[in-house]
Amino acid sequence: MWIDPMLKVLALDNKQQINNVIEYILTKLLKKDKEILPYILKQLSTQSDTSKMSSLVTCLRRARVMGLLDKQLESEDSVNNLINMSVLQQALCHIDEQVRLDAFAFICESNKTTAVVCAWEVQLIKIFLPWNLNSQSPGFRQLLLSQLKKLLCRMKESETVMLRQIKKMNNTADGQVMNERQSLKQYKDFLSWLTRHLFSCLHPGSSFPRKTTCLTALNLLVDIFGTPSAEGFSVCNEIEGEDFNVLIECLTDTFEDNKMEAYKLLKYLSTLDFMKQTFDSVDGLFETALNLILLMQAEFFPVMTKESKSRSFVISCGQPSLPEISESQSGRVLHLLTWLMEYLKYQIKMAEQSLMSAACSKPLYPTLHSIRYVIQDVNFKSILTSDIPF
Repeated sequence: MWIDPMLKVLALDNKQQINNVIEYILTKLLKKDKEILPYILKQLSTQSDTSKMSSLVTCLRRARVMGLLDKQLESEDSVNNLINMSVLQQALCHIDEQVRLDAFAFICESNKTTAVVCAWEVQLIKIFLPWNLNSQSPGFRQLLLSQLKKLLCRMKESETVMLRQIKKMNNTADGQVMNERQSLKQYKDFLSWLTRHLFSCLHPGSSFPRKTTCLTALNLLVDIFGTPSAEGFSVCNEIEGEDFNVLIECLTDTFEDNKMEAYKLLKYLSTLDFMKQTFDSVDGLFETALNLILLMQAEFFPVMTKESKSRSFVISCGQPSLPEISESQSGRVLHLLTWLMEYLKYQIKMAEQSLMSAACSKPLYPTLHSIRYVIQDVNFKSILTSDIPF
């Protein structure tokens, strides 16, 4: 009695009514009888207009979260023998952003955090991501990254379970072990593709939305898969020497969040043994940063400073006036901070003599701006007496 009137509402072009029906009626109906879901999906899949496509994908998404879709019935051709895979492809390429996001969320979400990501899901994600990294909508980008994080967490947890299962079975040639090894290889191939694709999108001239999405996604990968692993996937195995230069270029971005995301990635790269030679080859980086403090364009200096302070070698680059370098990270930052404070005193002295001269040649703002950036990374609770440079 309730199904047909509900389907009429779902066919309307009224998102508020559709959301209310799905939230308060559909969920309860799906719990009542398993036969209701196939009927609803069959009725909605007969039409291709936007409202019905949106309702179809939302119903699928809700059914998966509720655990109503049988994983064993999913294949490369259909979902649960109910919806053809081509329908999902249409949803992922739909003109309506919300339809695309709901379809992507359907793939990423699961009622089990350890559910294995199937081959068809990986294939659909590869179709979706390249065309949606450049969205101008902040809300779209935020939701996309939120769903991507769910997917990566799900892959990490399921990877851990599969590795534990393989180890438990002592690497036998059992059919289940073979399937899990195949899934692990599929994970590595996909995550390797994702890492390289995101870095390839950071080329000079890339748009601001694309850079924002890719840099944030790369940091998600580092947060979840950044730890070296002998058997599982690790981002460090996919890093190339050229990636350092790409991230350095991102530090010149005019958008503050992009600089911060690039800086986080550079800090991660600096911990990798095979990248140390690349970092040691940029001896002029810190000297350039110090020279930029003389410029009126204050925004350039903090960016270079934020990169420089993360590596001890840059503090001593061609700067005999700097104190001896401390071994700890806090000590290195304190030494740089001390140098900036001394330079600020010099600028104040110049300003006391002539404000006009100071404004023209020794402006205070770049130095103050840089000190504000540097001091953010000082953990005052962990500072040792030996770290204090005065």
